[in-house]
Amino acid sequence: MPSPVHQSIGSIINREFMLSILNLPKNLQDQTVLMWEQNCNRFGGEWGGSGKQPDLAIQVLNANGDYDIKFVLEAGLTESYNQLVEDAQLWLEGTDEVSMVSLIY
Repeated sequence: MPSPVHQSIGSIINREFMLSILNLPKNLQDQTVLMWEQNCNRFGGEWGGSGKQPDLAIQVLNANGDYDIKFVLEAGLTESYNQLVEDAQLWLEGTDEVSMVSLIY
């Protein structure tokens, strides 16, 4: 279970993203969703069968009507830097949809 400090990092950044989304045109607001601490298991390749919960993620509606994760935030207060780098690698190389991962260490 994440510590209160760990959760506060996600909450602070989540609030800022929510405010930023409100500055988008209405059609883009409707296509953008924030998610946090939800299990994701759509990894392929050597990461097939893996599961991961992003501390925060931005999903965008694609042309098929599905939401793709485009941005992931990973805060690693109890993980080593190398573990965070491995998390980023999982997101970036284990999916076709994630374009950006931000690490907080």
